[in-house]
Order: sequence, then structure tokens, then C-alpha cells
Amino acid sequence: MSSFFQADDFRPVKQTKVSIPATNGLDYNPNQRIEIFIPPDNEFINPKETFLECDIKIQMPANSSGVLTVNPSNFVALPHLLMKDIRVYSGGSGRILLDEIQNVNVLTNVKYDYDTNENLVNKRSITEGFNKYNIEHRGTLGGTKADINDFTHSPYFKAPTGTLNSSMTNSDYLDAKLLLPIPSGLFNSERVLMNGLLQGLHLEITLESNENIIKQLDTVNFNRMVHSLPVYHSTNGSNSAANTVVSGSSVSHVYLRPNNCIGKDPLQVPFRVGETVSFVNSSTLSSTNVSKSFPATSTWEISSIESDASVSGALVKVSFASARNVSGSSLVPSQSVMYSTSVDKETSYNVTYQVKNVNLIVERLEMSSQFKSNVLSMMREGGTFNYDFPTYTNYRISKLASDRVANLRLPLQNSRVKGVLSVPTDATVRTQIKKITCDDSYIQYLQTSNANAPTRDNKQSFNGICDNLTQYNILYDNKINPAREVKCNKIAGKKSLNGQYFHELENGLVASGINVRSLERFRENFVIARQMAAGNGVIDTRGKDFNLQLEYNESNAPEFPLLFNTFVHHIRRITFSNNGISLSI
Repeated sequence: MSSFFQADDFRPVKQTKVSIPATNGLDYNPNQRIEIFIPPDNEFINPKETFLECDIKIQMPANSSGVLTVNPSNFVALPHLLMKDIRVYSGGSGRILLDEIQNVNVLTNVKYDYDTNENLVNKRSITEGFNKYNIEHRGTLGGTKADINDFTHSPYFKAPTGTLNSSMTNSDYLDAKLLLPIPSGLFNSERVLMNGLLQGLHLEITLESNENIIKQLDTVNFNRMVHSLPVYHSTNGSNSAANTVVSGSSVSHVYLRPNNCIGKDPLQVPFRVGETVSFVNSSTLSSTNVSKSFPATSTWEISSIESDASVSGALVKVSFASARNVSGSSLVPSQSVMYSTSVDKETSYNVTYQVKNVNLIVERLEMSSQFKSNVLSMMREGGTFNYDFPTYTNYRISKLASDRVANLRLPLQNSRVKGVLSVPTDATVRTQIKKITCDDSYIQYLQTSNANAPTRDNKQSFNGICDNLTQYNILYDNKINPAREVKCNKIAGKKSLNGQYFHELENGLVASGINVRSLERFRENFVIARQMAAGNGVIDTRGKDFNLQLEYNESNAPEFPLLFNTFVHHIRRITFSNNGISLSI
């Protein structure tokens, strides 16, 4: 019999996109499971060109009449974190579990942070609803870019237009259309998949909870980008004698400075009518003084936002529904900044989302009859057909915040391992309010250009955090790897970096199937990575110890309990034969 791998087997094929609806409905809420079956009459498919097509709409809390029961704000979703768990089964009565990845959105978050450049961000923003930095709303006072700052071209809500004197409602939120790649390893394979021989494929996708993927704009959030918040000018509108408002004085409106691209245009203000706000003196903030209640605790509800040409130079005027006295320290021109309190002043704020019109877009291939007959002939003669695909298994293990030295043992059971990624995520239990506002979350770095204020983690449970890690080692097969410890103490200090860590990080990411285009987010998404075999090789981890050894010897102790999502990148094999199919991991 001639070799299966013959050049004449490769002929031009017809490619057709087909849409397959979900089998258990079209609309889904957070934490629900989407089930989709790819029927076996799609004999050959291109797995890498398979996408989840859906709409997503954000909804704020409202009563039965549709009237909001809370003050509004501009909210966005993080669509790349939408799919929490994924399972892929073969069809037929056997229903073999071919691929399963728990917390796959943690892995997706790593990919989107390190495999990124401007072209990819632009593409993801168009097709996946990814939140893209908008230079029209850039900060002008120095500091890090606010990634979630776009409120005029957001796919999630209508841009403010006209006269701003009507309160925001749920009708202002849009159905954002998404086309999301399937994060399963099987559906990232570049090889044609014989879906007919698998008797079809069952997909099960579990959606993430609403509190984890809905966020406020960075430019209104006290805990994110204080330097990008609107800056208080005065209440009298005078450029030459801008007034300070002392504690106990009544305030019914304020003027904003033109900083941070606000200028004279009320449509450039990131707040909405009906939103409640307060003020903080940014010059008094530090890593030890981060309370939102300092120096002012009063809140005001916005009734209108307009441009006032009657004052010197024309300024944006923000009027409030009712006058309130300043509580705490004074409102100081050019120092006090305005931030949103719509969410964190509430005892609960159940903003949620709904996924609608779910379909799976599959690229069906029509192979030549000769190709199909060769495969079937080979199997009839007792041969087998092997299909290898790279994927991940997530081994999860936790560490207490009080542990200064930790030895985390992982029971790896994969036969062909290429790389390992361990993402130490914050395991603190928080309310939805704290998750939206990033209150008390990990401090990624301090903003020192305009305000010595902390920038806190806005993707708790997804971003890896260093949390004062001094060094780490990996022990496998009774050998320390690398030969000396990997230092992380400078990264933990948030002011410098450790060279060896980056050597390990880049090699480990590449070995784990992530094309490293940027290392910019090493501080925001800290990852412990290890290349397990040289070149394109693999190792067998079955029956061998694998220990992650961590030391937290910095003067500042670790602050957070951690959940280590350890993704083992390995090769799986599906074997087709006359006796059916089998899976080797």
C-alpha cells in the first residue's frame, strides 16, 4: 500500500462557512452553559476557523417598569473572558472527552496580554468587542494609558450626543456583536479535523459570572487611573481667581479643567447624567493613603453637563441635582479630581449581561474523493490514523496569604509536555461592587507623574500577581530547574525588573504555544513560565514529581491568598481505527 502522506493527496478543497445554532436555546445568562453539536455530515472541518457568534448586552438593575433602581454609569464587558470552562466530546454513543480546559479565560487573558500588538488589538476590537484605547480621551497629565477609556466608540453603549440633561437608561446599552475564537486546544489546531469519523463533536461552554467581566471606565474609577480623572477647576469659572471650596460650603455645580482632553466639549466628559460623583485631592494620595473617603465624603448626582461660554475661556460645567456641603478637606483647583460613586455607594449593584443569538460558525471542507477513499482503505486494512493536536490541562492549587515559603506539588499526568504556565491569581472573595470598582485589589504600580496614587488590578481572578514574591524554583524529576533560583524581588518592588525572570518567561510562553509579541504587561499579569524540553521536544511527566517552590522573603509580607492556575501545554493524540476512536493524553 502506498504511503498515506503522498503529495498527490493534497488537492484544492472547497471551503464553506456554515452556521450551527446551539442545542439548548439561543439566549443565556451568566454562569449558564452553552451546548452545541457539530453534526457528522460536516465530514471535514478547519478547526482554527471555528468561531462563536453572539450578541452581548449589559443591563443595569431596574424595576419591573424598566426604571433604574441605581445611579447609572458607563459599563463595558471583557469579552475575551466570557468563556470560563470548555469541554469537547466526540459524538456517537461513546462520547469521549477529547479536550477540557478549566478556567480557560485565565489562559486567554495571558495570550491577549503577551501575544499582542497594535494590529491584533485593532482586529480584536472589530471582531471580538475588545476594549481598545482611544487616543481621543487620552490623559494629558502623565502616567500609564487608561486601557478602558473609550465612551464615544464603545460597542456596548450609545455615545453621548446633543444636550446632556437626560439620565442614562438601559436603552442606552447596545447589543454588541461578537465573533469569538474557540479557546479549546482542539479548535486551535491548524490541521484538518475528520469530524465525520468522530461522529460529530459536542461543545460545552460555561459562561463567566457577571461580576468578573463587567467593569467601569478607567477614567471614572478612583482605583484605576487617578491621573486620568476629570480635574476640578472651580465653582466660579475664573481662570485668574479659581476658588477653593472649604469643608462645610455648599456646592451645586463645578467647572472642569480642560485637562485629559476634555477641553470645552461636554461630550468629552466620561460621566453620564444621573451618575453620582465625589472628589479627592490627588496630591495627598500615596501608597499608604488610598482611601476614597479622603478628603471628601459627600456625593452629588449629575443633572446636566454643558459648555459655559460665559466664563473666561469657556469651560465644561457639571451641574448637580441638589446642592450638598463639602465634607472633609477642601476642593482645591488643579488638585481635586472627580470620580464615580454610583457603584461603591450602594450595598448591592447587580449589573449583569445577557448573551443572545448564539451560533457556531464552522468552516466546512470538501475533500477529494481520493483522499477519503485512501483513509478508509487504510483503516479497513487494519491501519490507524493518528491526529495530534496541542492543548492544555489546568492543574489548580492554592496558597494562603500567610505562607512565606510554599512548596506546591502538582500531579502532572501528561505524556508529551512542551511547556508550563503558572498564573498566581488573587483568590480573595469579593462582592460584585468591589470587583467592579477594584476596591482593595492588588496594587500593580504607583502613578508618580501627577499623583502618587496606586493603580489597582481590574481583572481580579484572571491577572497573575507577584505579591512580594522573592524567588522561585521548579523541581521535576528530582532536579532543580533552572539550576539557580529565579529572582523576582525587583518586580515585587514595582520599580525595576529581574533579567533572568524575563528569560524564563519568554522561553516558557513560546514553549506553551503563545507567540510573544510584547512583554509590556509583565507587571499587570505576572506569569511563572517554564520550557520543559529543548527546541520542539517534549517530555513525559507521568510518574514524576513536579513541585513549584516559592519564597516570599521581602520585608512586606504577601497580602492575598492565591490560586495558581497551572496550564500544562501538551500534545494529545486521537487514534482512528476500525475499532473506533481512542484518546492518548
